[in-house]
Amino acid sequence: MPDEYFNEEFDLRDRDIGRPKELTIRTQKFKATLWMCEEFPLSLVEQVIPIIDLMARTSAHFARLRDFIKLEFPPGFPVKIEIPLFHVLNARITFGNVNGCSTAEETVPQSVEGTPANSASPVTNFEVDQSVFEIPESYHVQDNGRNVHLQDEDYEIMQFAIQQSLLESTRSQELSGPASNGGISQMHAYDAQYERAIQESLLASSEGLCPGASSGTSRFDSDLQLAIELSAKELEEQALRLREEEAELQQVLQLSLTDK
Repeated sequence: MPDEYFNEEFDLRDRDIGRPKELTIRTQKFKATLWMCEEFPLSLVEQVIPIIDLMARTSAHFARLRDFIKLEFPPGFPVKIEIPLFHVLNARITFGNVNGCSTAEETVPQSVEGTPANSASPVTNFEVDQSVFEIPESYHVQDNGRNVHLQDEDYEIMQFAIQQSLLESTRSQELSGPASNGGISQMHAYDAQYERAIQESLLASSEGLCPGASSGTSRFDSDLQLAIELSAKELEEQALRLREEEAELQQVLQLSLTDK
């Protein structure tokens, strides 16, 4: 019956026939405060809003600020904004040009292509005085710009490593005992001559790399260092091969004695 639907006083006797649901809409308004400026060295659309959009992705407060900024503002730039975050907590945001300097020295205006120097411009660019980039007189360049201390330290480390490798090879030769055949004795003599040549090259390079020496160039130093490293590496490989050959020889001798 139509009365069951449209007559509010009709008794349904605990029956639900689908009356319209009662909806309650509550709107919440907040009051914000703006400090506007007619001219400001920032652009709200091009410079401020893109940054707020990025921050709004991870912060609910910036999201509320973004929604408020995208409303229709009176003409001008909002230098300062105060919006409520909660019922008793407000947030005040102040925009400023970080590239500007409040204590900048007054620079002489320059005229370009006949433009009068006293022409008014809405935004003046801050110019840094070039004197701040000048090197003080107390500073000086050592050895034509080359870092002598670092080079000497690297050279000492490299020389110590080579000396240790030479010492280890000498000890291995002493522990190996007398040569069992002519080939190994010739290898010992060759290694001794090779070590002597490396030591002489180290002595010559140390004289050339000492502080205050004016001879030689950086390219010569790098080539010399590379040659020394290759020599040390080759010496270590020869010592390793020598130990392997001696170990094989000892094994062969033991096997021959066992067979007898």
